[in-house]
Amino acid sequence: MKPKMLKIIIAIAAILVLVLAGWYVMFSYLGIGPAFPFLPEQEIEMDGVEMGNLAENQLMALVETEDEAEAIAGQYGIELISFADGVASYRTEEDPAEVIAMGQENGYPQLYLNYVRTVD
Repeated sequence: MKPKMLKIIIAIAAILVLVLAGWYVMFSYLGIGPAFPFLPEQEIEMDGVEMGNLAENQLMALVETEDEAEAIAGQYGIELISFADGVASYRTEEDPAEVIAMGQENGYPQLYLNYVRTVD
């Protein structure tokens, strides 16, 4: 093999190694970019997770806009507390589970219970 061809192969291999190392560092340590397809998956043990009590704002919904969050509050007859990043949180004086069941019966947008979760 000619020396020039050998230098080109070594340069390509070095660039490939640097790209893969950079990709690994960006994903693993900085959380940026797609995962390696061959990285092992880690499972989270749910034994140490406690559901706890309902949060102060007992209900939440995934919505696109604040107007949509206000419309849902009007449908359910509940109070909109906050809207941020596509999540609306609500408070009600009624039993939150009954409010969710009533909404499902009437075909309203889905609400979810807002639990406080702790991990040991």
